[in-house]
Amino acid sequence: MEDIENIRKDMLKKGLLPEHGKIMMFATSGGGILVEQYLEKYGHNVTRALIESSCGVDVARKHGRTIFSVLTDRFKSENTELYRKLEQIVENGRVNRKLFTYMIQRPPFFNLAGESVSIDLINEVAAGRLWKYRRNLLKPPQNFYFVDYMCHLPVSIATRVRIYEVFSEDLFTYWQGSFSTINLMYEWAQNMVSDFLEAQKQGLIQPFKLDLSASRKKYGGEFMIMYGDKEHTISWEVAKITASEYPESAFALFHEVHLMEEPANVDLYRSLRRTFFQEGLNSQKFRDLMNDSRQLNKD
Repeated sequence: MEDIENIRKDMLKKGLLPEHGKIMMFATSGGGILVEQYLEKYGHNVTRALIESSCGVDVARKHGRTIFSVLTDRFKSENTELYRKLEQIVENGRVNRKLFTYMIQRPPFFNLAGESVSIDLINEVAAGRLWKYRRNLLKPPQNFYFVDYMCHLPVSIATRVRIYEVFSEDLFTYWQGSFSTINLMYEWAQNMVSDFLEAQKQGLIQPFKLDLSASRKKYGGEFMIMYGDKEHTISWEVAKITASEYPESAFALFHEVHLMEEPANVDLYRSLRRTFFQEGLNSQKFRDLMNDSRQLNKD
């Protein structure tokens, strides 16, 4: 937050901002949480803020939703046989637990076909066919050992601190074995911040408490969330509630995943971003774009 504020002050000093010094903000994924934290302290300096594939982790907790369990919750309620296979794979040690859950968790981030890729891998491994699992080990983005190594380099300490800050409340409970549903991210993320979790267990550090509801209601600018109905970090319903906590806000929903790059929609995404920042929520052009059939939230 303070880095953003220092950059804003420097831009104002150099004449790169109007005299009032106000800025507009855009962020995706975890960056959206940082935007909301900045608004809590410096919202008076922001006229408009747009976040994508991001929403209130505090809102999720208040409504009893576990972060990063959307996919497995859906398996558990809609495809019990698949979820049972996943449980058996995780418990029987046939494959490495962290490597496997990482491979399952990643594909639905990138495109709408990703969930099918994950389901196929679960079925293949459950049947004892491991060649797809082993093939993924040769792909650095699919191999958790490679990612974990990169994140434990000194240059990545800020990433690990941020993971702990945002997820420590839920992650610590999961790390201790108190969970009813497999959480595909927490399975491997606990390894990335195990030193922090151990320090918390010993009482050396305290979990980071995040509650932005009060500051959301006080924000005087315009706020918008763009989200996918197949997002599997936090459900789109939580994202909608998050947006509604801001007095002047909009929530746009699409048939989309975390990356927000569905080819059929990208032109609409660009137009919505541009119009929001240039003309605002109350412009006719913005309302027309929100009425596009690809935008699913018509409230």
